Formats: sequence, structure tokens, C-alpha cells
Amino acid sequence: MVPVFLHINSSAGKYMRKKFCEKYDNIFYVHHINPNLFSLYERGAVPKDKIIRFWRFRDVNIMDKGDTIYKIDNTISVLDLDVKDKKYFTTLRYPVDRYMSEYNSNADKYHPIGYGLSNDIMVKSLLAAFSGDVDDYLRDVTLEKYERLLELLDDTIIGLMGRNESYDEGLNNTFEFETPLSFSDYNGYELKPEVEQKIIDNNEWDMKLYEHFKP
Repeated sequence: MVPVFLHINSSAGKYMRKKFCEKYDNIFYVHHINPNLFSLYERGAVPKDKIIRFWRFRDVNIMDKGDTIYKIDNTISVLDLDVKDKKYFTTLRYPVDRYMSEYNSNADKYHPIGYGLSNDIMVKSLLAAFSGDVDDYLRDVTLEKYERLLELLDDTIIGLMGRNESYDEGLNNTFEFETPLSFSDYNGYELKPEVEQKIIDNNEWDMKLYEHFKP
């Protein structure tokens, strides 16, 4: 089995890569949208396809990136990855906590409520991963796109990172890590009710996706 990680920003990506290094070394893949590059893209400093990163990983603790990664074409769908016995998986974090985690990593760049490109990043990142088109990250989500995404995720292993609970049985049962993974260290954020509600309102589709897969 070859794991293919559909990494959504601020959703335990580094932790997940370390866990897969325990067992799979250099034969797992990571697809990631890098929202930190949007400011450069908006100023015309980088082309939009550079926002997507699709890599084959080795140990993330090795600093020489030439020895740790093999870059895949940024514009292909994860469905077109030419690897036998591949298994897709992703982690869905409670959208308010995911949003605030990203904000805390970039607090000098934008306001957590007002930065539109960080809204509904879970749904948009997954749509772009399956299509290979970064425009799916830049466009608004529609009901048709959301329903199509649910179909595409039908054979994807989902790990949920809740505010007070986590659901990682599917990942642990599928990949049989040397030591079971756990999201228990990813705590939620205590926010003013009006701030939390604003983030919820701005991330309607991410909330729908999270609630759809929550047991």
C-alpha cells in the first residue's frame, strides 16, 4: 500500500508526515496547497500553479530537501498519480480551530476574520487535489462542487480532529503504524462567541464537510 496524503493546511501535516516516516520511509506522497504563497501570487511574484505542492516524501527531519523529497508535476490530479496500490487519506480539523491555527502562524499577514482566501480551505484544497487545477482553490464553492467532492472522497480514509475528541481509528486500522497516531494534543481555541460565529459563517462549506464525516 502506498499512502497519498491530501494535506489541508494547519491540519497536523508535519505530525502526519513524521508518523508515515516511521513505516513508509520514502514511499508515500503529499499533496498540499500553500496559502502562504498567495500574497506573492497576488503581487505577480509567483505563478499560481506554484501554490500547489505535490511531493514524494522521505524523513522530514532531514534538512537536505534534495534528499527528502521528489517533486511531482504540480498540475496533475492525485487520481492520475502513476503508482500501484495507492490509498488516499486526509485529516479534517474542526474548521474554527484550523482557521485560528493558520492565523496564529501568519498573524502579521492578515486578520483571521477578513482574509477570504483562507475561508473554506478544506473543501477547496481537496477539490484542487482531485482536479489538479489550482483555480478550484480560487473559485467559490458551489453545491454542485461540494456534492462532487463527497463522491470523490468515498474511497478516502478520513481522520477527524475535533475540539474535544478525535476520530483516528480509520487511519490507525488502515496503516497500522508502529505506534498509534493520536490527535489528542491538538487543543481547541477559546474565542469570544461573536468571533467564533463569524468564522463559522465564513466557512460554511468546511463546516458542512466536517459535520458530514463526524460520527
